[in-house]
Amino acid sequence: MGSEEKSLDAKANKSSNLKFYQRRYVINSKLQVGVLLYSVSVAAVVSIVNQLFRYMQSEEASPILGMNPGIVLWIFNCLIVFAVVLFGFYFTNRIAGPIYRLQKHIEKSVAGGEVSPFTIRKGDYFQELMVAYNKFLEKMKDQKTR
Repeated sequence: MGSEEKSLDAKANKSSNLKFYQRRYVINSKLQVGVLLYSVSVAAVVSIVNQLFRYMQSEEASPILGMNPGIVLWIFNCLIVFAVVLFGFYFTNRIAGPIYRLQKHIEKSVAGGEVSPFTIRKGDYFQELMVAYNKFLEKMKDQKTR
C-alpha cells in the first residue's frame, strides 16, 4: 500500500469519525418544528396581549370600548390562557402518549406477556420509533423461535 493510499484511508477514517461526533441540531424535525411553532405562537399571543393592554390603558381606547378596559382585558386574558392551556394539552399529548404507551408495552414484554405489535395514533409523534421498535420485536421473536 503506497503512502498516498494510506493518507486517503486515514482521511476517510477521520471523516467518518467526525460524522459520528458532529452535532446535529435537527434530529426529529417534525417534533422540533412542532415545539418551536407552539413556543412562537405562545410568544406571539403574549406580545399581542401586551400591545392590547397598552392600547386599552391609553385614553383613545376608553370611548371606543364603551366599558371598563380592565374588565375587557381580564376577559381576553382568561380566554387566551384557556386556549393556550387547551392547545398545550393537545400538543403534549401527541408527545407523551406514545412514550407512555411504549413504556407500558416494554413493561408487558419484560413481564413475559404476549406482545402484539406496538401501535400509536396516526397524528402522534415518534412514528419512526414505532416502526423501529416493531422491527426489533420481530427480530427478538425470530431469535426466540430458533
